[in-house]
Amino acid sequence: MPRRATLAIAVAGLALAALVVAVLWLLDNGAPDGAPGAVNVTLLVTAGSVLGVAIVCTLLWAFLALKVFHPLLATVREAALGRAAMAEAGLDPLARDIAALAGHLGAARGTATALETARAADPTRRRLEAILRDLSEGVVVCNREHQVLLYNRVALWLLSGAGEVGLGRRLFEAAEEGQVRDALETLLETRELEADAAVRDTASLTCTLRDGTRLDARMALIGDASGEPEGYVLTLAGAAATDELPAPAPRPEFYDFDLFSRPAPSAATGATPLRDLTFVVFDTETTGLRPAQGDGMVALAAVRVRGGRVLSGETYETLIDPERPIPASATRIHGITDATVAGAPPAEAVLPAFRRFVGDAVLVAHNAAFDMAFVSRKAAACDTRFDMPVLDTLLLSVALHDHATDHTLDGIAARLDVALPPERRHTALGDALATAHVLVRLVDLLIARGTSTLEEALAISARQTELRRQQAQF
Repeated sequence: MPRRATLAIAVAGLALAALVVAVLWLLDNGAPDGAPGAVNVTLLVTAGSVLGVAIVCTLLWAFLALKVFHPLLATVREAALGRAAMAEAGLDPLARDIAALAGHLGAARGTATALETARAADPTRRRLEAILRDLSEGVVVCNREHQVLLYNRVALWLLSGAGEVGLGRRLFEAAEEGQVRDALETLLETRELEADAAVRDTASLTCTLRDGTRLDARMALIGDASGEPEGYVLTLAGAAATDELPAPAPRPEFYDFDLFSRPAPSAATGATPLRDLTFVVFDTETTGLRPAQGDGMVALAAVRVRGGRVLSGETYETLIDPERPIPASATRIHGITDATVAGAPPAEAVLPAFRRFVGDAVLVAHNAAFDMAFVSRKAAACDTRFDMPVLDTLLLSVALHDHATDHTLDGIAARLDVALPPERRHTALGDALATAHVLVRLVDLLIARGTSTLEEALAISARQTELRRQQAQF
């Protein structure tokens, strides 16, 4: 229920209670001698009428707040999001429609057309992601250098036990090279000789994984706009049905009530406009949810954001040896196994390098208290301090969208139209990049609402933390 409706009902309840007390007092003390019955009846009728009208008005207000005012507020906020997105792209509604029409006619040029084309293609991309996610076979897309460009959940489940799987990594970190290279070379050679595309562009093979597992597979070439092969799709059979794979459990919200009590930024830093700041957005993958009980990090990744741009070429990514076994329940979420982190450095060796990457930037994470809990516990052991300002996209989302109920990374990304590819979800770098794009959108909304400096953004976060402190006491 909206806070204002709850407050109105509470105030009405107190007023009604006061009215009842006043009526009872008058019944005992307010009637003149000689005519108590008439006065009492009049008072009762009057009080009952007032009480009934007050109850009806209160219920009507609550109904309107829940069914009209609250949805209307949500609509207004969503409209503001759309307006901010168009402003960011330099488009007003009329210009957007004109650009879209011009694009269909082949006359538009520049970034407006590119933006509309991307938006038009977005539903197709999302449908593709949904199809890949629900397939019962593993699907891996690679370029001709065998770098992984896309994979689905089943492929991760099949390959993660044999080696590292990740975007930009070579397929051969998890699979043997021989059969895959031979199949691709055969397809490329056959393509020159065979006119039938159904024959020349597909092949069957046995794919042997690094752990010795053999899977039946199919390979199909992918062509560029001119039809020239630029990569391939590898479909792996022998997978479990998708309903046998447990869905990743979302992290619970963590609220470290001391997180925003850390030293305030310097006056110059606090007064810096948000768009002029450098942010480092990071994410961790862990063995579990309880750092105080011995859970540790297995991966850490970060990306730099500057001037409202996600600098995807400036990233930090590393595996971490948690120095304890990784539970199967955690592996099912992020795909990282004991074999994956074998030979990886421990957290104490990673954090100094990560601190150098951060430099004097502002740290950002989603549900930041969770990630900071893991970082802080290990930082002291390697004499490394992470005492810079920290922003939490979860808290900023709650402050900006108090009408919304879903403030998970998936929920915010959907609300702000930020792509969150399922094959990159629950990878440290994939989540860090998604959070970075969410941050850029949130900063635009903060500025549109008059919050323009780091100090003001930290104040908003602190208020949300205080609200949660109060809620935790009840």
